Amino acid sequence: MLNNKIFNNGGTGTIGTALIRYILNNNTPNVIRILSRDETKQAFLKNSLKKYEEKLRFFIGDIRDKDRLSRAMENVDIVFHLAAIFERSSSYRRTQCILWYF
Repeated sequence: MLNNKIFNNGGTGTIGTALIRYILNNNTPNVIRILSRDETKQAFLKNSLKKYEEKLRFFIGDIRDKDRLSRAMENVDIVFHLAAIFERSSSYRRTQCILWYF
């Protein structure tokens, strides 16, 4: 992952945050682009990784928005798909995975 452009959707979640920290502490990526729906979590992550600020790019968006996803993934070398959309009902929890092919 040396000098690569990395894209991570779901980067503000538990696994995404741990992965970003691992990459930054053990590799030298050119940039990590992070797509998430939650501005507050993005701000928290950005503040907690200030020493890597020049390597992080944050995108607010939803994985169901193909155009936004396409822009965020433009010219990347590595993609980590860690986002999920879930719905809660009174009887069960269903996880829906959405994949776009480019």
